[in-house]
Amino acid sequence: MFNRLSDPARPRVGRALARRTSRTFARKTSLAVAIASAATLANAQQNPEQDRQQDGGAPGRTEQLVVLGERVYPVVDTVAPSTQEAVDTAELLKQLPGSNLNANGLLTGIAQYRGLYGDRVAVSIDGLRTLSGGPNGMDAPLSYASPLLLEHLSLERGIASVSSATESIGGHMSVDYDRGRHADTSAFEVAGKAQGRYASNGSLSSTAARVVAANDTHKLAFLGQVDSAGDADFPGGTLRPTRLDRERYDLSYSHRGDNVETLVFAGRLDTTDTGTPSLPMDIDSIETDLAGVRVDADLGTTSLDLALGYSDVAHAMDNYSLRTPPATPLGYRETLAVADGVNFRLGAVTRLGGGEWRYGVDGQTADHTATITNPNAAAFRIDNFNRVERDVFGAYGQWNRSQGRFDYEAGIRVNRMRASSGVVSASIPAMNPMMQMMGMNAALLAARFNESDLCRSLTNVDAVLKVGRVLGDMRSVYVEVARKTRAPSYQELYLWLPLESTGGLADGRSYVGNPALVSEVSREINIGSNWSWNKAWFAPQIFYKDITNYIQGVPTADATANAVAMMMTGAAALEFANTDAKIYGLDAAWGVYLTESLVLDGVVTWVRGRRTDVADNLYRLAPPNGRIGLKYEAQNWTAGVDALVYARQEDVASYNGERPTPGYGIVNAAAQWQIRPSLRLSATVANLFDKQYRDHVDGINRVMMADVPVGERLYGLGRSFNVGVEFAW
Repeated sequence: MFNRLSDPARPRVGRALARRTSRTFARKTSLAVAIASAATLANAQQNPEQDRQQDGGAPGRTEQLVVLGERVYPVVDTVAPSTQEAVDTAELLKQLPGSNLNANGLLTGIAQYRGLYGDRVAVSIDGLRTLSGGPNGMDAPLSYASPLLLEHLSLERGIASVSSATESIGGHMSVDYDRGRHADTSAFEVAGKAQGRYASNGSLSSTAARVVAANDTHKLAFLGQVDSAGDADFPGGTLRPTRLDRERYDLSYSHRGDNVETLVFAGRLDTTDTGTPSLPMDIDSIETDLAGVRVDADLGTTSLDLALGYSDVAHAMDNYSLRTPPATPLGYRETLAVADGVNFRLGAVTRLGGGEWRYGVDGQTADHTATITNPNAAAFRIDNFNRVERDVFGAYGQWNRSQGRFDYEAGIRVNRMRASSGVVSASIPAMNPMMQMMGMNAALLAARFNESDLCRSLTNVDAVLKVGRVLGDMRSVYVEVARKTRAPSYQELYLWLPLESTGGLADGRSYVGNPALVSEVSREINIGSNWSWNKAWFAPQIFYKDITNYIQGVPTADATANAVAMMMTGAAALEFANTDAKIYGLDAAWGVYLTESLVLDGVVTWVRGRRTDVADNLYRLAPPNGRIGLKYEAQNWTAGVDALVYARQEDVASYNGERPTPGYGIVNAAAQWQIRPSLRLSATVANLFDKQYRDHVDGINRVMMADVPVGERLYGLGRSFNVGVEFAW
């Protein structure tokens, strides 16, 4: 809930971040990035158990981070999820400048950064892209990252480097699991951590454990987290269904040699009976198997990084188990979505001529199939997606150099996207005249889809140039320009029947895809600076994006698609199309130490998005918002309050009937007590004054006979008293 700021007056270098920096950007000059990320960097602090395992002694007071030096890049903001009161890691994005989440349920937060969200934002877990199995984003990338098991959540502020991710038109975020560290001797040591959390609102409980057995060569780690909750309340009622059940497990083995370190892992995600009230169905189950290998090798002047991951997802959902079922048996629906894919990266870093060359290849293969049925009518079957493939392969080259007071980065990336779909069909029994007409129209749409060209290949080129100048100790300015691209998603290409399988747009409208879509191209500029005065700091950035071929829904002229959409939702269909848009705004991190122990800090974000081909606004953008926190840290305890403030959002998208939302502010309070080096207690009160509010980027209610009318935006959670305990050994 709270961010401890890096302190310019106390120059201590956080060991974990320093190792990462030296490994990733080895240079003669050092790093000057802390102030750019001052409002959040300190939450990357090590926990007591990590300090003990690394230092060989008992854990003590949590160390604050500050990185000093003369480098401008990288500009990275970091939060330590295991120290926060969150069940969905995406909730923590509100603490990072420019970031937010589109919430369709308590476990379905979709990352948003500077007005772009969903597939446009690159999310990496342990250095690899994630695979979502659900066509409506129910298993959004960050839902695979259970917060109590993570080491950090990082945001690459500004324009993402070409070496960071395959497709990153909307920025790059990453999380890493905390699998412990090797010991310093050949003797095996066993260390671990156990955490428990309870929140009164919804009776939410989270239990997590980490056990690590390691010596200087071998390391075996087990991670596990279990989350469970009932329906949550808001001031005035209950949000139904918002219950959840999730289990996440991870087992890994690491071998460290003189110059090579190898990690092999396997994991499992089980999500059952979890509500998503903004979507037409709820989660019955998500069963995902994950496995992978990472190899880091030091070859002298060159370092190699190999990563390979595999995901297999089976996702079942329905519209009757957790919510009020349809009025007639004909309205019951079940969907089974299966997906599997491989993610890979082979990268190298060569230090040559006072600079650093980064180059490599990466990509993802993904196969998707989703079938809709009716448990009351065996003959009912719709191929939502049938053997859809979307593969992306990329190659990149990047040059970094520090020279005098200047810091340079130049990079280029070429991506090749290939997509295809199998033939589709629809079987809708003619139980009444309307169903008969719907069946005929669906069959016509399927036939037209199958006759079209369903194979697409697109080649995209990204280019990034960054120039920074150090002005003095802890002061710098920088300018970034780029050309960024994104190929269409499989939903945007192959959604042949008007449905809401839209990657989590959650606007209540039905869409059809367009196999003729071309790639989005964003030409953008980002200008930032880092400033420090004694014990205060300010790190603002301003940005502008001109996006051609921006993909969004527009009214379709297809009479058959409109006829089906009107029968299902009462509104005409929207068709994914290439439009034009611009997005601009500013965000900043700031803070000041009022005393040695009392700090005031915060972030502020303002973003504006418009269509430029017609007079309209972009959909589901967060209004101007900010966070301000006041925290006091004593020797063995900390306490503080923070406030989230959101302005009214009136700049809404008319194309899908988006409605304005009023502004609001909520206050949270928290305290932690380090009883002994291995035992810590925490207590928080979320939404202290039980404020009734609606977050503009939350979805609208789709559940009948609920305390929020159908079509109205969902309310935020009411007051919750939370307690937690952490034990390390």
